[in-house]
Amino acid sequence: MKNKFFILAVILSLLGVLIQSLFGFNNALNQLSFVILSLFVTIIVSRFDIRILLKTSHLFSILGLLLLILLLILGDPIRGAQRWFVIFSFNFQPSAIFVPFFLLSLAILLEELEEYSFPSLLKILGLLTLPLLFIFKQPDLGTAMVVGFCLFSMTYLAHFPLRYYLILFLGTAPLLALGFKLLKPYQLARIISFINPNYDPSGINYNSLQSVIAIGSGFLIGKGFNASSQSRLYFLPESHTDFVFAALTEAFGFLGSMITIALLFAFFFALLKEIKNSSNTLFRYYTFGALNYFFLQTFFNIGMNLRILPVVGVPLPFISYGGSSLLSAFLLLTIAFKLNELS
Repeated sequence: MKNKFFILAVILSLLGVLIQSLFGFNNALNQLSFVILSLFVTIIVSRFDIRILLKTSHLFSILGLLLLILLLILGDPIRGAQRWFVIFSFNFQPSAIFVPFFLLSLAILLEELEEYSFPSLLKILGLLTLPLLFIFKQPDLGTAMVVGFCLFSMTYLAHFPLRYYLILFLGTAPLLALGFKLLKPYQLARIISFINPNYDPSGINYNSLQSVIAIGSGFLIGKGFNASSQSRLYFLPESHTDFVFAALTEAFGFLGSMITIALLFAFFFALLKEIKNSSNTLFRYYTFGALNYFFLQTFFNIGMNLRILPVVGVPLPFISYGGSSLLSAFLLLTIAFKLNELS
């Protein structure tokens, strides 16, 4: 695979391994194992006939939906959330693994549309709202928001009129009050803490305040590996996952964070260039959804690390610790690559 976005994805993944070494040899070794596994799966999937996957994508989506339902019944609770199955001490997150198949199902539905009417839009969004509700129920507000935005962006690319979205917004705005009632107490507390930085500084606000301290202490070139006190001494919780951007900024400073952001944006622009240069409608829909998925994860993760957005628990693509998110990312790219071959 010679696509520029694949090369940048591998570079970012190896940077993620380097950053995980801040938290110990085992973290770095596990992350490297995740990278190797993801590349191995990439090679296998790239050898399949994409037409077979197109015929069975809805089955994978249904399987993903069934796993999300099963997760709520049999999932292993971790920190009050049922987002993972624990398999041989590793956490498997169905909502991340099956994102590529949900987006592919949507891309196929959009390509097969004969008319871009308001009922057609409601039908498509209705079909794909169900998995979002199960993801929200875990609860995983961050992933539900990111995937939800992806669905809207893909339908918008399909040239549904803007007025349809305005009608949807005005029609569903009263439901926001009900949405707040469905939030868990800690999720409401996170919103309150975002609005009021002085609210519960040793409790719900602790993570975000420590994140800002870690970022500020990095200055221009960072403290280096051994002097990153916020991360290595565990003052900053979840520093290897949700708050990895704060950890890398503390270690490598403003320059390190800017290099990371530059690599991520080079990756985004490489995907965008492929979309603009392709006449393959299915590839364009799918890859645009994947691009939004990566961009929104980056936007929300860095935003919550800088405390300009509420904490919603979204990983930084290719950098945050975790096999499910990394495997999902490479599956997204591999399917996009195979779809582009149909041009």
